[in-house]
Amino acid sequence: MRGLRQQITRRSNGPKKTRQGQSKNTKFGTPVRKKYYKSEHGQSKYRKYYDENRLDIIKEKTLYNKSEKGKETIKKFWLSPKGPAARKRYNQSEQGRKKNLKYARDRYNNDPSFRIRNNLSSRLGTWLKSLDVKKKAKTMELVGCSKGFCKRHLEKQFYPHPITGEKMTWNNNSNKGWHIDHIISFESFKKEDLNDIELQKKIMHYTNLQPLWAEENLKKGGKVN
Repeated sequence: MRGLRQQITRRSNGPKKTRQGQSKNTKFGTPVRKKYYKSEHGQSKYRKYYDENRLDIIKEKTLYNKSEKGKETIKKFWLSPKGPAARKRYNQSEQGRKKNLKYARDRYNNDPSFRIRNNLSSRLGTWLKSLDVKKKAKTMELVGCSKGFCKRHLEKQFYPHPITGEKMTWNNNSNKGWHIDHIISFESFKKEDLNDIELQKKIMHYTNLQPLWAEENLKKGGKVN
């Protein structure tokens, strides 16, 4: 009799409760709710709700992301296995590609240090690839200094245009302005073992870099200046 009363009591108490008093086994339970929102009907309903409350949702999400709890949640997500996969999906999306391209273009035009690293990396990478050789370290590791130090090293060598007298600035660092030139050109090392990281460092070292006006650089070609 006692056992029967215990069974009746358990049944009368209903199914096991979860957070906020929701039953895990009912249609209001979390597992079922997640499954519903992944369904076509659930997605349609959410999209309609989002369209009608878009500004409020964005405002609420922005405030949460700026809060300490929000920052901690975001940090945990990016450190979790899901983080890199989500970042990769975003970067491959049309929106991600456009945003990253705009960021890179804006920074290239406004940040000389970023432009230095970008140009040096691109030139070396393209040249080595044409010879079926891989770069053995990160660009600035091969250059042997920080981007800021390299920038100051080049600025110390600025000189006026021999004909027009125009001064070198980072605003005229362009195809028709002045270039970052390798004093000992790439071609001078072509017959050596380019897979040797020490040789790559020698080619890219900041002491092998100088500013040179476009006309002079084109005239120089592969010669040592």
